[in-house]
Amino acid sequence: MINYNNPPEKVEIYFSKNKTLIQAFWSVSVLIGSTYLFLVYEVKLLLIPIVVSLIALVFDLRKIFRKAPVIIISKNGILFKNDFLDWKNVTKYEIIEENYRQKTHSLKVETFQKSTVINIDGLNFIPEDIRSLIILYKGINKD
Repeated sequence: MINYNNPPEKVEIYFSKNKTLIQAFWSVSVLIGSTYLFLVYEVKLLLIPIVVSLIALVFDLRKIFRKAPVIIISKNGILFKNDFLDWKNVTKYEIIEENYRQKTHSLKVETFQKSTVINIDGLNFIPEDIRSLIILYKGINKD
């Protein structure tokens, strides 16, 4: 059921880093295991997983320490945190409701007539219009 009349006091839109932390953990595990086997058995073929896991770890660490964009929107449309995001790098977002139930929605950024348009679940929004995000949130199916 769509609820247009009762939005929460605030909505947080953010990017989760948990998946990246897990990927970094596996990169470190492979790196440690491969390095140990390389040092003990001196097999030159083990240099391949060492180099690959080092490269993967560098990319994971870049994702982890990059500034996570957060927008907090109140019921009356005041922007509390951060300026607008660099929407060109956004692939998906998560909305946390008042009761902390997570919902993930598809998000695609397009350029239309030389302006950026954000397509969220088939609806187009302009990033500069903060009210669009509030209207979007009010229209989310809460079932």
